[in-house]
Amino acid sequence: MELIGKNADSSGLYRIYRDKGAMVTYTGSSEDELFELARQPLIANDTYTAQSENDWSTYGTNDHQCDVHFQDPFVRIDGVTYELGPDIDSGVDTPVSAAELDRA
Repeated sequence: MELIGKNADSSGLYRIYRDKGAMVTYTGSSEDELFELARQPLIANDTYTAQSENDWSTYGTNDHQCDVHFQDPFVRIDGVTYELGPDIDSGVDTPVSAAELDRA
């Protein structure tokens, strides 16, 4: 798994990873206790165009560009646009630390 985005705001901490062909989002109140929020397949889509560049939220980190569309199920990772497929339940409900995720 590779860290491609992160954010911390009033709703909590978010870390976004790319795991093979999926985008995996973790959330929590601290780096020591994160829970998997979503695991969504990445489906390459070279035809989607957002109405405005302002429709993208930027989360890029770790030398990656990671933009998540505000309303539609699309993400841009390092300049490539993907449609996000439906959430795949990994069955993992136990918390994990950011350090453990970064080693995965």
